[in-house]
Amino acid sequence: MCNRVVQKDKIVKPGERVVVLLKGPGAQFEMPFEAVFAGPAKSESRGYWIKREGAEPVIVPDVTRFGERNKATGAQGWADVPPGSSLEGLLLPMPPGKDYRLLKVVTGPPRRNNSPAWAMTVRRSRCLRVQGLPVTKVAAWVDAHERQRRRVGA
Repeated sequence: MCNRVVQKDKIVKPGERVVVLLKGPGAQFEMPFEAVFAGPAKSESRGYWIKREGAEPVIVPDVTRFGERNKATGAQGWADVPPGSSLEGLLLPMPPGKDYRLLKVVTGPPRRNNSPAWAMTVRRSRCLRVQGLPVTKVAAWVDAHERQRRRVGA
């Protein structure tokens, strides 16, 4: 599961601040807001987060990479996302007595032909939901990235 996000060349860990875009008056993601990164949320639980917890959909712009811990070895791994992409997220309401809101990035099973496009990475059980590029461009980018990685033996 995602435990790090790189936004504007800064590594963001859980508990640290990350910029998200809220929907503005025109129903487009345009209003910047600083939230506290709180890890992943399964897309299958999206209804729970929105209906029961009062979360609202947001996007996390300017993301270039994400990190996750290898369950078998405990080593931190990294994966790139296509340039110009944004991640789908859920912004939770402000807890009573606090001055921040928590962000959950949305993950789902790895699939190619969904819209919005999914970040497809080989050997992962969950993938981040990536917005900003058509699914065919994401698939082509991931395929090229994986071929390059296999060539260099990473």
